[in-house]
Amino acid sequence: MGANIRRTIIIGLGGTGSLTVLYVKKMLYQFYGDLPLAVKFLVLDTDRRLPDPLKVVPLGKEITAVEIKEKEFFYLPVNDPEGVIRSSESIKKWWPEPLPPQSAINGAGQVRAIGRLAFYAHARHIKETLESMVKSVTDIKLKEDMLKKQGLNLVTGAGIDVYVIGSLAGGTGSGTFIDMGFLLQKILPAIDHKIYAVLFLPWVFKGLPITHRIEMNAYAALKEIDYYMSLDYSRQKVRFLFGDEIIDANYPPYNVINLIDGRNEAGVSIRGSEGSKGIENLCEQAGLAIALTIGNVGQRAESALDNLRDIFSQDKKKWGGKYPWCSSFGTSMIVYPIEKHYNRMYSLYALNLINELLSIVKGEKVTADESELEKDVDKFLTEAHLDETNDNIIEALFPILELEKISLPEGIKSPYELDDYVKSEETRIKESVEREIEKNISQKNQITEEISKAISQRISEYSPIYGLRFGKEIQSRIEAFKNKRLEEIKELGVEVKRCKEESDRFFEENIQNMSKWNIFRRKKEFYQNYINRVNQLIKLETEIKRRKKASEIYGKIVDTVRKCIEELNLPKVENILLEVEKMIKEEYFGSTIVRSIYGENTIIISEKEIVIKSKGDKKWESFIFTGSKEDFTQVGIPIKINDFLNSSGLKFEDLSKVDVTDLFYKIIEYAQKKTAFVKDITVENVLLKDIEHDKEKEEQLKFWLKEASDRAKPLWFHKATADIAARMEEIFIIGVGDSSKTPLARMEYPEAKYPPTFTSTQDPYKIFYLKFKAPLPAYLLKDMNDYRRSYLDVSLLYTPHIEKEIELKAPDIFPETRIDKFIFRIFTLALSTGMIKKDPIEDIYYIDHEKCLKPREEKIELGNAIWNVFEEMKEEKRKELWRQLQELLEEEIKNSPDKVTERLKEYHTKIKDIFNKREETMSIGDEIVFYEQIKLLDEFFKKDEKIENFLRIEE
Repeated sequence: MGANIRRTIIIGLGGTGSLTVLYVKKMLYQFYGDLPLAVKFLVLDTDRRLPDPLKVVPLGKEITAVEIKEKEFFYLPVNDPEGVIRSSESIKKWWPEPLPPQSAINGAGQVRAIGRLAFYAHARHIKETLESMVKSVTDIKLKEDMLKKQGLNLVTGAGIDVYVIGSLAGGTGSGTFIDMGFLLQKILPAIDHKIYAVLFLPWVFKGLPITHRIEMNAYAALKEIDYYMSLDYSRQKVRFLFGDEIIDANYPPYNVINLIDGRNEAGVSIRGSEGSKGIENLCEQAGLAIALTIGNVGQRAESALDNLRDIFSQDKKKWGGKYPWCSSFGTSMIVYPIEKHYNRMYSLYALNLINELLSIVKGEKVTADESELEKDVDKFLTEAHLDETNDNIIEALFPILELEKISLPEGIKSPYELDDYVKSEETRIKESVEREIEKNISQKNQITEEISKAISQRISEYSPIYGLRFGKEIQSRIEAFKNKRLEEIKELGVEVKRCKEESDRFFEENIQNMSKWNIFRRKKEFYQNYINRVNQLIKLETEIKRRKKASEIYGKIVDTVRKCIEELNLPKVENILLEVEKMIKEEYFGSTIVRSIYGENTIIISEKEIVIKSKGDKKWESFIFTGSKEDFTQVGIPIKINDFLNSSGLKFEDLSKVDVTDLFYKIIEYAQKKTAFVKDITVENVLLKDIEHDKEKEEQLKFWLKEASDRAKPLWFHKATADIAARMEEIFIIGVGDSSKTPLARMEYPEAKYPPTFTSTQDPYKIFYLKFKAPLPAYLLKDMNDYRRSYLDVSLLYTPHIEKEIELKAPDIFPETRIDKFIFRIFTLALSTGMIKKDPIEDIYYIDHEKCLKPREEKIELGNAIWNVFEEMKEEKRKELWRQLQELLEEEIKNSPDKVTERLKEYHTKIKDIFNKREETMSIGDEIVFYEQIKLLDEFFKKDEKIENFLRIEE
């Protein structure tokens, strides 16, 4: 039964998205030998350059190169960004002034707004393309076509799964993924459809050239998605103009968002996960997970995710005031490298076959005693009636005893009558003999076929060298027979000439003078004498004819033998075999061994040994397989040249005429068929062999299963504490060849929070581990503080947001605690009263109040940006400082409430002016701090509260 394939659309945004799409295609080829018709791909990028094709070897099929095809690529160039902005009122509304627009023809230059601009510039065509893809995967004929053409089943009870893949660090992917999510929700509004995001965090991109914006981009993107995923859409609608169409967002842009990092949740870096190679490796792992969920695994995953849906919208108080919308996944595999073993086995079998052929060609392998060659030739010549002793060919052509003689008829009255009669009879007899010889020759021509067959038989049964020598010996003897016939013909020619001269002379001297003789008896005597002479002449000429015809037959035999020897052409055969040997080595040692997935997340078992099934029982044994002839004999497939030639429809003597490539494919095909039995061994056969009798092997099995589970830890690095981590739900799916028969389902998995779900993948050589982890708020991800600092420090000119207003509209990713609010009020009041001062020369904020200073300390430096000062105030090391400020402020309020109020109002007016005139050099952090201070003071003064209440925080 074929796999169950879900209707799926895979969308790659930007370079990381396109590479992941390519790996999804590669994995699907590995699983199914083809791309399921129910899966469609689309890559959108502002850079025309696509990743290089990937090589894949579906088991039992030829190597294939997968690539992003032209019809799957949507290029988003923006040659005139200023013109695009001017022409669209909707773009004007969100374009983050004063960000200078730049062309997007070779990428978005890590500017997220440029990526969004490119997306909007092609809005209509993008929407039409997506609608066309939806139509394609919902075609009524799809189910029938998939089953008929690919042997795959279409899951008809579910909607469409859409995967949007991109990086949060760059410009194209992180600039388009939110709009793409909302657009897909518009196109696929039904609840049956699922829209998933797979987004790469910036850690893996560190160290690459021109990556100074990756952290701020990621934080800005996470801030936006956190806002849209947490929004209460029943109370607040999101509406935007996309192209010519107004899109009303009634749901969050994605059902599930998976964040991918170069480290797993234990903080362990994925091997090679840094730099360009690390990006490839993570894309490959993400591609594997997506490809798995497209098949049977997807149904199990969907069911589990549906059960977790409520968790995504659970009480945010449990998570510090933030919704836990983040997910991640991890993959690992236990692999019995059957492709490697199979490729190695059939390649080595083919090499052994070539070596056997070469040893035969070189005369190193002869299975018959060549001292018996002469007897063999004698026997053949005798059985073929070619032996010299009995002159059988000459006798067979025309037995001389059957030669008709001219007899003297009655009534010959004159020499002239006799001459006419004799000539007439002589012609008749010669023609009769000629006809008889020709008839017998046609029967004898089959001897050439017998010669070819005899040489071919000896080549096959003994060796080409023996067959060659046999043919040459036959040729030598037949040429000797032919030369002997030619000598005899020469001698008979002399005799014929003499006999002819005597006959003519006798006729002239005796028969023509017969008129002088009147005695009838004398005439008859002379007539008969003349006829006898003519008969002897006919006999001699017949002998010559017999030998000439025999010589022709010998000539044909010699030509046949010579042709057989020429066609055998052992030097040419040797060169052909050496070329084929080279091709086989390149085939195995070159490109056929393609890794299934990168590094540490794959466990290779029995990498150096091959497992075979014992004869007569169900036991599986393993041994180090060197590929020798003895090894192949041990596994029941000895090297047999004749079997190869017969099964391939070849004769050894034809090898010199065979095309090198054609011979290569015939040998590979034969070797693949002979070694195909090795594909009967599954990964479970290897893991489970003899564990019922061997406790040590059982412990080893449990170790590998746990190891694979550990390596499948989700690809994110978080700092969730024990109590928070306990609330994180886990989906643990194990994919095996056939879930209904796997003994692994009876194993214990103590490392899993819940027992794993087993599902069939139709791949008997790999065990897949797929773990989803959900949920988690974004602020709990490792390094998020560093990303935040990078984000807050960027100037307004180069905002990392897709629209500037989102900086203030979207709350921070980190939850604001009660103590944060309290410190913010102390911080604001301290600035207004001058307890926190700014040095205009050094451009730094500081405190020099004597009650805050330690002995011999002149001042406390806090930072050169207002946001930085506030962040510094919140640090644990500043706890004593802000409490000192609290005491000082409370004392000053108590002593001079009106003065403090007045100064706070002045500060309120001052920061409003700064905020309204904010310069491009102002940082996002300062803008946010000023904005929050203005909101705080607006509300405070609007309520007309007393200054004594300013430092009080409501519960």
